[in-house]
Formats: sequence, structure tokens, C-alpha cells
Amino acid sequence: MDGTGVWALTHDRLIRVDTRTGRKTSTLTIHNAWHNRPVDLWVADGDLFLSVVADGTNDQPPVRVLG
Repeated sequence: MDGTGVWALTHDRLIRVDTRTGRKTSTLTIHNAWHNRPVDLWVADGDLFLSVVADGTNDQPPVRVLG
């Protein structure tokens, strides 16, 4: 959540949806963001996002910087 919007992570995009209207207000294309486990998405600063995975024991890191 950032102000009046919420961010969602899909296979290859970050999408911001206005919580009042339900409309997409931003879409960012990203690469290599897919993960086979649920992740927490954190807005770090500006256009930087953190994808945090509860279990990073496989070959994928537990935290990724997206943006």
C-alpha cells in the first residue's frame, strides 16, 4: 500500500491499483521476478521494490530488488 494505491506482483509486471476506483494507475514490466513460492512485496523507495520470500533455501535468493 502506498497512499491510495496497492501494488501487486504478477509473473512479469508490477501493477498499482487505486483502492478507491479499482483502476490500474501504473504498470511496470520487470524481468526474472517469478517465484514458485508466495512472496511479500515491499515498496522500498520510488521505483524500487523488494520481493521477500519466506523460504530462500533453494537456488533462489530470499530477497530480490525489483524496479
